Parts: sequence; structure tokens; C-alpha cells
Amino acid sequence: MVIYWSRCDICGKYIIVSECTLTPGLNVCPHCCVLICMYRENLCRTPVWFPKLKAKVKAMEAISRKEERVEKVLMDLLKRLEKK
Repeated sequence: MVIYWSRCDICGKYIIVSECTLTPGLNVCPHCCVLICMYRENLCRTPVWFPKLKAKVKAMEAISRKEERVEKVLMDLLKRLEKK
């Protein structure tokens, strides 16, 4: 499988890009779309990368909740071992 990387028109990095919703000829990476774009606050209601980043944040939250549960179980087990 071959992945072709394109160049972001704003920062110039070779990374996965998507076409901007406001300016059709502009290819942007996730960082430039969500963090740097000057149209983000006023005009752009649907940034091209926002749904993908939102899904990633939800996945990271699920992982952190799982880690918290594992840590809680381990602490409980350690307390039980200390009592013996």
C-alpha cells in the first residue's frame, strides 16, 4: 500500500491534507485548518478537519477512562496485598 503525501498550502509541510471548504483550491493540514486559519472564528462554520479531530478526541477520552479503571483496580489490589 502506498500513501501519497501532499503539501499543506499554509505551513508547507508534507502531510495528509484536505481541501478547504471556504477556498476550494487550498489544501490544508489539520493543524492549519483548526488552529491557524484566519477565517475559522467568523466565516467558517464547518472546518474540513473538525469532525475527524473530534472523533480522535472522543477515542482518546475513552482510552483515558479505561486507564483510570485499570489504575483503580490495581490500587485496590495493592491495598488488599498490603493488608495481608
